[in-house]
Amino acid sequence: MARTMNNQYWNSLAKSFTDDVLEISSYDRRGVLKEEIARAAKGARAAADLGCGAGGLLELLSSNFQTVNAVDYAAELLEQARQRYQFPNVKYTHHNLAGGKPLAFKADVTFCVNALISPSDDQRRKIARCVWQTTKPNGLSIFVVPSFESVIHVYRTLIRCETRDGEPRSQAVRQMDNAYRQDVKSSVDGILDVGGMLTKCFTQEELAIFLSDTGYQVERVRKIEYSWSEEIENVPRWLKEPYPWDWFALARKM
Repeated sequence: MARTMNNQYWNSLAKSFTDDVLEISSYDRRGVLKEEIARAAKGARAAADLGCGAGGLLELLSSNFQTVNAVDYAAELLEQARQRYQFPNVKYTHHNLAGGKPLAFKADVTFCVNALISPSDDQRRKIARCVWQTTKPNGLSIFVVPSFESVIHVYRTLIRCETRDGEPRSQAVRQMDNAYRQDVKSSVDGILDVGGMLTKCFTQEELAIFLSDTGYQVERVRKIEYSWSEEIENVPRWLKEPYPWDWFALARKM
């Protein structure tokens, strides 16, 4: 049975987080996030990683900003981040981004990387509002979210793989339709069962509207591509681009 996201679930992942959860610092094939962080850091002093998890982004942030606030609701994950990255310019804060209480600091650039994945629209909006509140006036926020278009791309690619292996296309389509119905709990709302956890995925247009509703002006949207091996077992050698991806959005606080 699928589970909704909660603090207990994330804490349970702490011991094996880097193995069980895809960390963006290790899967960004084209270095999009590294490039965008360096660009956003020009003229900025303070950054905040809101929903930092086990700290996969902190090495990049520490080397680009004078001060970094790392925030997460899961205490065990936050402690793991603290143990992994003991940078002198990084401060760790335990805080529920969806709790409605503002943080005690503000940053020139805020990061919300794969934190807007709750199946609850209310919880996602509360988290986004907290990110907005933590961002200084006219400051920048960087968001990364799972892509629903990429989900469709993966299923269609699996059909392609099966047919190249000799399976009739009609049979491959039926198999993928069945898998889709099992994994995708809501096509309209982009809710998937990912390893037993209900996870929100965004279309590009939906992400732009969501951020606009929060109080941002979206300046740039890009793909953050990752390897096929994260989606498909025994990846055939011929399978190359286009790779699966997450959405990256750079937004300015209005």
